[in-house]
Amino acid sequence: LNILVFGESVLNDAVSIVLYSVFEALIHIDTITWVIPGLALSKFFWVSGAGLIVGVLIGFIASFLTRFTNSHEVVYLDPVFVGIFGMLAFVVAEMLLCSGIVSVLFAGIVMSRYLEKNVGYKSHIAIKYFINMAALVADTL
Repeated sequence: LNILVFGESVLNDAVSIVLYSVFEALIHIDTITWVIPGLALSKFFWVSGAGLIVGVLIGFIASFLTRFTNSHEVVYLDPVFVGIFGMLAFVVAEMLLCSGIVSVLFAGIVMSRYLEKNVGYKSHIAIKYFINMAALVADTL
């Protein structure tokens, strides 16, 4: 139940940020015609849809790259990949004027599904505890 409520609140935050950016763009328009609602709707779908696509692509890239780091010498590289690609999903989405929150959410979903099979046991434990610690700190703030 906690995961469902948290996931729903993350998507609500993402939708509110997308709607805010749409209405912010509408402020600078002097006259409203019939084209404006279509443009606002297309901006909404661009911001949310492109954020989803960016997150899924970066999640798959991270999952593919961790296939090659499953040796015993590079135990600490997998957790670094997870952090870097999570931030990369946000930055790339924001550079494309998309929703960074939606991008990180879907990158995390893809990475949790496919990246887990590619990392070793020690890396999996390190990633798990790091994510739990970061979530606890973020919830506390």
